[in-house]
Amino acid sequence: MANFDPKTTIARFLFRYPTLKPLFEKAAGNVDENLTIEEFCFTNGIDIVSFFQELDTAIANLRAHDEAFEQRIADDRESIKEKIPAPSANPATEEENKTMRQHNIFVTGLLCFGLLLFAASAIANCFFNLTWLRSILGIKSALYLPHIAQILGILNLAGAAGCILLLLRKKIGIIVMFAGTMLNDILVVTLTDGIPFATIFAVAVCACLLALKFDGKPYADYLK
Repeated sequence: MANFDPKTTIARFLFRYPTLKPLFEKAAGNVDENLTIEEFCFTNGIDIVSFFQELDTAIANLRAHDEAFEQRIADDRESIKEKIPAPSANPATEEENKTMRQHNIFVTGLLCFGLLLFAASAIANCFFNLTWLRSILGIKSALYLPHIAQILGILNLAGAAGCILLLLRKKIGIIVMFAGTMLNDILVVTLTDGIPFATIFAVAVCACLLALKFDGKPYADYLK
């Protein structure tokens, strides 16, 4: 037979096709599932050809029904996909993303500049033989004292750390940067009557974060 093996036991056959058990019960009142289909026919005096054809037809009908059911499910899925509109590019969203990228570039450039400035100041304060760097940065001789220079170097590093945190979109970066720059400038102004450039830079960064808007909200609101 094309759809089953006559030497298969009835138990295994019914495990695969449980709905066909009535055919065996109709052919013989007592169904010993340990027998093969062939032995079942011989034992009960059943016409093998007609019974095998009946089983073969029933199996073919089951398979056709299953295939039709699977095809209907596939068709339903396709119809659902056709009804769901494909995502399309939204010009407004693209424009917003472009604006956000531009804001990112501007803020990133400003913070990178601050990071380099603070890092250079920290190096100049910590290494006394770098007179050329101190000259470029305008660090006055009153700040050359070792203990003052080391403190300023640490505060410069705090400003640099604040820039790094803001580059990572961490709100704590604002606090760290302001703490480092303000304490640094307190010493600078006290010892040299200089201009608090570091604090001015920190204020400029915060002003940019508040002034820049994305989707109607300040850029600062997107910091974590």
